[in-house]
Amino acid sequence: MLRRSLPWLLLLAVLLGAGALLVRYTRWEEKRVPLPPQGEAETDRHYQLRHWLAKQGVTLQTPSELGTLPPVTDTLVLTSPLWDVRQSREQDLKRWVEAGGHLVLFPNTDEAMLKLNPLGIEETSEWQLQREQRKAEAKARAAASGHAAPPEKSDEDEDDEDDEEDTAPATPASGPALPRVPPPPKCDWTAKDAGAQPFFAELPIYQLCRSPSTVFKSRDLPAWGVRDELGWRALRLPLGRGELTLSAWYPNLDNPDLMKHDHAPLLAAMLKLRPGRQVWLMGSASLPTLPSWLWQQAAPVLLLALAALVLSLWRALPRFGPLRRPPPDRRRSLAEQVRGSASFLLQHRAEALHTAQCRALAEAARKLAPSASASSALPDPVTLALATGLSASALGKAIAPAQRNTRRLAQDLMLLETARRQLISLAAKGHTAPAPLQDSPQKASP
Repeated sequence: MLRRSLPWLLLLAVLLGAGALLVRYTRWEEKRVPLPPQGEAETDRHYQLRHWLAKQGVTLQTPSELGTLPPVTDTLVLTSPLWDVRQSREQDLKRWVEAGGHLVLFPNTDEAMLKLNPLGIEETSEWQLQREQRKAEAKARAAASGHAAPPEKSDEDEDDEDDEEDTAPATPASGPALPRVPPPPKCDWTAKDAGAQPFFAELPIYQLCRSPSTVFKSRDLPAWGVRDELGWRALRLPLGRGELTLSAWYPNLDNPDLMKHDHAPLLAAMLKLRPGRQVWLMGSASLPTLPSWLWQQAAPVLLLALAALVLSLWRALPRFGPLRRPPPDRRRSLAEQVRGSASFLLQHRAEALHTAQCRALAEAARKLAPSASASSALPDPVTLALATGLSASALGKAIAPAQRNTRRLAQDLMLLETARRQLISLAAKGHTAPAPLQDSPQKASP
């Protein structure tokens, strides 16, 4: 009994030990997994922004095409670089802002839409300002120590050093190299409200994630703005009766992280939200497809090209035969056959047809006179004339090799063919020649 239960006891002990190890060296943690959007949130990419603005008493409009500008009491936000204002809309936008509208531009559209120099605004990059600060600090340290300042490095050399620092692989002290994982975004960038009229008096400093790479410089104090130690990151300037807001910090308007930290208050300050107003968001310009655009711009050219294509395809298609019923096959007459063959061979090789006709006449002569020589020589024209009743002189001219035109060759071939058929007819009837067909010294033309 004990021997039978021993294997089961060992198995139970192994399972208990494995369970104890699993409980000791593992732990259970709860992790919230966001559910995928459903219903209206699945079809509307600005669902969260729309509901957040609705709580502030503001209506969001997202037109696909901005044919007419919104009322001057509303706010227009341009985030799409595809909307063309350089050629035909720049002056309309400027007049709309001067009439009292509020225009908000982000870094992917401000350079292509408005000329900022007339407004007293200069745009520079963060890395360039940091480089200038490093150079100034190096000169100050060199001046304080009394040594000569180190030679200034070119922009290319500094870019190469920055690239080497970024791409240098991390070599651990021991163990295999692990794949580099990008660090999560740090929400440690702070910017303060330093404008003439702060939007939130109780929130002078904004806690944000990742600083933008663009810095603005303004010769005038903006009505509202956000800046850090490098300069202005967002500012609002009056333009006529309206206002223009430029922001280097670009919020992802369809990202759930928009409601985290101080992103939402900063967005409210940039849009200058007021209950009862509307915000027009031009986020994605709908452009026509290439076929429709070509049809709108060059319809006649497309029609001509299509007609040429159809004609070329029609000419290249294989033909399956005539539409009419072909005439019945009938045997051609001797004259038609001789004229057609002579006309063809006269252009290509008339001597071949004449030689073949003479050989056929020699074979017919041998059938009528079996005692004659089996050579390929032709009989005498006089003897052929006696046997066939044709003219001896005409037969001599037809047999003799000479340069002939189409008409003469056709007549000679008809005469030789007539003589050949008469000889064959006499041989078939069993007749004998009136005179022996002797070989003539005149040979067939080669």
